[in-house]
Amino acid sequence: MLKILDVNENPYVGVFVRASESMVLVPQVLADKEKAILEKVFNVPVLSTTIGNVNILGSLIAMNSHGAVVSNIINNIEFQLLARETNVAVLREKNNALGNMILASEDKALISPKLSRRSEERIKDVLNVEAMRGSIAGQDNVGMSAVVTTRGLLCHPKITSEEKEAIEEFFGMRPSIGTVNFGIPLIGAGLASNSNGAIVGSRTTGIELNRIENALGLI
Repeated sequence: MLKILDVNENPYVGVFVRASESMVLVPQVLADKEKAILEKVFNVPVLSTTIGNVNILGSLIAMNSHGAVVSNIINNIEFQLLARETNVAVLREKNNALGNMILASEDKALISPKLSRRSEERIKDVLNVEAMRGSIAGQDNVGMSAVVTTRGLLCHPKITSEEKEAIEEFFGMRPSIGTVNFGIPLIGAGLASNSNGAIVGSRTTGIELNRIENALGLI
């Protein structure tokens, strides 16, 4: 299922929402009606929260069904809420936008070269993944430059041939390219997905929707 849905009238849904195979995190500004839609789309429980008292969950957290890694701006109440649902590791990095810097599947994680070796080991342990450092389209924000699920991998249209080859070998699936929100190349900013479904911002065109459906196996 692919659903068009803005968050608080904002089409950059991937900045606010983070989905995995076990749950979907949504900001507290989301209405109950919209939460019900997301629960149906992703077919997993919805958890409404903040991180550091802000709503940009998709940018601040990376997760899969095994666990989650989050910036140290998370407060104790938020940590306890999340820890009741999954394993959580708090990473101390200068850049706290971990969701932007980690592209995680169920068994692999492409991470920004800017993350420390210590953080890399925590990511591997908590998410139960093999990790590789790399870029997409020459950018370190790999979590915003692509979306990966068990069904497919959709990447920034300016991904290089070398990056594409490395990512295909690492994730074991052929990357597709596309855009969201009428030509925006940062896929992860305008799209949130798991293997059951996806949401995308309202500015996304019909052609973009078709590419997303094909790339992520949502048809």
